[in-house]
Amino acid sequence: MKLILWMVIAVILLSSCSTISRFPGKNLNGEKNIINNPSFEIASLGSDSFPASWTSLDGQEDNIYTVDKSRDNIGKCLKIEKCNGYARLISDSFEIDAQAVYFTRCYVKSTNYNREPVILHFFAFDADGNKVNDFKTEIIIKENWTPIELTTGFFANSASVARLGISIPECSQNTAYWVDDVGSYNIHKFAYRYQVD
Repeated sequence: MKLILWMVIAVILLSSCSTISRFPGKNLNGEKNIINNPSFEIASLGSDSFPASWTSLDGQEDNIYTVDKSRDNIGKCLKIEKCNGYARLISDSFEIDAQAVYFTRCYVKSTNYNREPVILHFFAFDADGNKVNDFKTEIIIKENWTPIELTTGFFANSASVARLGISIPECSQNTAYWVDDVGSYNIHKFAYRYQVD
């Protein structure tokens, strides 16, 4: 009897984990986006076109710039073209709760089909700056705006800050990518049996 009870509990726990990974992003219900400059509207100091609160890890700032061609035709988005190898962008850091679940999404489109995927990362770090988690998802991008969605939870207990990373495949002479509406939202907090708050 005890074995059957443990099997039922295991099935419930495993099914709840898979439910978390399929969070429907349309149910955000006014949750606060914790990403700075998510639509690339603000330029960094000393630049007319590279966005503030974002960093290029590959020194390809000249091939990454904001344009007036956003997903909703209001405001700006980011355009990436003529890059040598992957163009890797990383956001400024933001605080996270290690007991929470985060839903992250961005929209990407390309001038043409590419076999290499765009990769969205959610990196978590401890207070000393050591990476303690790296969640990622990847998707092949088509010509229309495509959402890339990632739900993360079950962080290391020491996780306190995070950054988003977006990796764009090498752009040929005739290929360009656009990125817009990057968001990350705290959608759930796990509670422990004897937790007071």
